[in-house]
Amino acid sequence: MNSLRYLVNYGNAAFLGRFVGDARRDRGDRVVLRTLRGLEIGSVLCEDSSTLPSDGDLVRHASSDEENQHSRNRDAAALALHQIDSADVLIVDLEYLLDDSPAFASVVADPSSDLNSLGDSLSRQLNRPVLIQNLGIAPAPAASGCGKPGCGSTSGGGCGDCGTGGGCSTGSCSKGSVKNAGELTDYFAGLRKQMEATTARIPL
Repeated sequence: MNSLRYLVNYGNAAFLGRFVGDARRDRGDRVVLRTLRGLEIGSVLCEDSSTLPSDGDLVRHASSDEENQHSRNRDAAALALHQIDSADVLIVDLEYLLDDSPAFASVVADPSSDLNSLGDSLSRQLNRPVLIQNLGIAPAPAASGCGKPGCGSTSGGGCGDCGTGGGCSTGSCSKGSVKNAGELTDYFAGLRKQMEATTARIPL
């Protein structure tokens, strides 16, 4: 039989992938997949008619033993999460598969958090290695200065210490010609006078 391609939903995070098998499957069939992570269970959605690369193999129909193992794995992961006390790390998900591949933990943590210690604790709970993915994004450093070479580089920070000499008075921090709040106020006051001088305009 020719290879058949299916869209399959799998994993706690509800991944969607394209998988190739050699038997016809129906929507809702529970199947065993060989993904980049290992052997895991998924649910068939529909046939895939695209020419995009596959994400793995649709190995077989999931047996009742494999479904039971899948349920036991989920229960064990939930128990491990309940027993881990980590004040500075939010564990979003913990999942492990049908084979002996590592478990997968998704967390939100500050870059300075000790994820190695967390991984060791989870590994002891599950009796297998744990790979941790930090979903947190480190905050971008606050921008300071006007962008000129050396601006904001000294302890004072800001535009007063541009390394080009003369601070921002050499051309202003802004890209326009207005250099301070007073000039900006005067500029808009002048615009208002011009508008009021126009007879066709009704003052607000």
